[in-house]
Amino acid sequence: MCSYTGIMAFGNQNYARQLMDRRLPPQEIIDSVTARDAGGNPTVRQYGIVDLLNGGRTAGYTGVNCLSTRITFWDQRMPFRATFSADSQFLIRCRQDFSGRGSLSDKLMAALQGANVVGADTRCASWMTSSKSAFIRVAKPGDTLGVLHLNLKVLITPFGREPIDSLQSLYNL
Repeated sequence: MCSYTGIMAFGNQNYARQLMDRRLPPQEIIDSVTARDAGGNPTVRQYGIVDLLNGGRTAGYTGVNCLSTRITFWDQRMPFRATFSADSQFLIRCRQDFSGRGSLSDKLMAALQGANVVGADTRCASWMTSSKSAFIRVAKPGDTLGVLHLNLKVLITPFGREPIDSLQSLYNL
């Protein structure tokens, strides 16, 4: 939840998006992205990919150098992943909240709220927040990378202000 994305990660995201547009299976995308890591070091990356083809397919990867606190589990069509987390209890809430009613974006926002606890990302605990930033992106067929169906982000908040709550306010508009 606490995003420290750099140029290399964006390079990997753009490449992964190109492969998704070609409708490649998630595991093939993961294999290709890790083999061609933009920074030359996939061991510090974590990816989860879901598509809704053929009843939903998922794949994930967590590099061995993503610190010792790594949590991953899979729902029917959704990976729940966390690095830098104190424990897995908030991920259980995320999964439960995602399973509720509503659109995909409603479910994603609910899952983010499930992670809205100090310690969800231990790097942000000194800020007394769950995360440093928060975002939600949903693409529909035909969307381009620059124009998505939903693309909300909160990159900076004052000390102690919860980014997920700020994102929820944007989402509710």
